[in-house]
Amino acid sequence: MVLDGSAKIYFGQMCSKIIFMNDDVIVECQQIVKHYGKNPALDNIDLKLFANKITLLLGENGAGKTTLCRVLALLSKPHSGKIFFKGKEVKGSERIDYRKNLGYLSHQTFIYNQLSAAENLNFFADLYGIKQKKKKVEELLEDFGIYNERNKLAGTFSRGIQQRLALARVLLNDPDVILLDEPFSGLDQNSLKNLAQTLFNLKNNERTILIVTHLIDGTAGIADRCIILKNGRKVFEGDFLCKENLQKIYFEHLGGKTG
Repeated sequence: MVLDGSAKIYFGQMCSKIIFMNDDVIVECQQIVKHYGKNPALDNIDLKLFANKITLLLGENGAGKTTLCRVLALLSKPHSGKIFFKGKEVKGSERIDYRKNLGYLSHQTFIYNQLSAAENLNFFADLYGIKQKKKKVEELLEDFGIYNERNKLAGTFSRGIQQRLALARVLLNDPDVILLDEPFSGLDQNSLKNLAQTLFNLKNNERTILIVTHLIDGTAGIADRCIILKNGRKVFEGDFLCKENLQKIYFEHLGGKTG
C-alpha cells in the first residue's frame, strides 16, 4: 500500500471539492432495528457506503452513532434488518468474507503501552495471520510516519501518534471497508489535520470509509457524504459540497444556528 501524499486537503476553504464519479455501493443497510429494553437505539436505518468515498456519521450524543458503527462491524447484532457487502447479504459464510475486508477502530485503540510500535503491529499481524508480516509492518510504519519511532514504547507516544499507530493496526489486513468511531477524539489541531490527511489519502487508495464524529470543522474537507442520526433515526443522507454546506444541512436537521 502506498499513501499518495501529493493530494492535499485544505480546511476552511469555500465550496470546492474533488468529486469521484464512482457510484459503486460497497456496504448497504436495510431497515436496521436495534433496541435496549424498551428504548430504541436504531429505528429502521437504511444507508449506503460508496467506493472511494468518506462518509461522516453525525448526530448528537445518544443518537445511535456508535451503536450503528458496531452493527456494521458485526460486533452488535440488530434485532432486525439486513447488511449487504458488494451486493451480497452478510449472513452465513458471507460474514467471514465481510470480516476479512473490514477494518474497525473503536474508542479504544487496543494499543499496548508496554510494547513498542513495531511490537504492537507484529503482535496483531500474528493474531490476524498476515502473510509477509515483516514487509507489511515496515510499510505501515513508513506510511504513517512512525518508522523512526518503531522501537519506542507506545505508552510514550502522544495521542496523535497513538491514533496513527492504531489506524496502522486496522490496515494490517488491507481492508476495503474502514469504520472509525470518533478517531479525532482528544487530538490537538495539528494531529487532527495530520490524521485527516492520512484518511483522505486512504480514500484515494480504493477504500470505503465511515467516520463517526461530532466534528465538522476538521472533517468536512476530507469527506464526500454525510449521514445524520437523531434519536436513533436517520434524518439525512447525501452529498455535501463544503464545510458551510455541511453546517447548514446539520443545523437544518438538528436545530441551532450556523454562525
